[in-house]
Amino acid sequence: MKLKLFVALIIAAFVAGCGDSKDEAAGGTNGYSSPIKGTAAGRVVEDMTGYTDVKAEKRAAATIKAVSTQERKDYNDAADMNKPQ
Repeated sequence: MKLKLFVALIIAAFVAGCGDSKDEAAGGTNGYSSPIKGTAAGRVVEDMTGYTDVKAEKRAAATIKAVSTQERKDYNDAADMNKPQ
């Protein structure tokens, strides 16, 4: 029963993804675009392919970089305050 539901979801996801998306019909694509993006089927496909994990990793890397930059700036400001003038 679960296998039949899984297969039905996969088929529904592929059928929903068939055809031209609005970006492709306009003649241009800008990165990741999918006609099922933002739908339940799109989330299932993204979870199964690991794209959700990739997005989380990119957000985490951006956060780490921002925190590191701020800490470096704070350290440099504190080091400048201790210099004799």
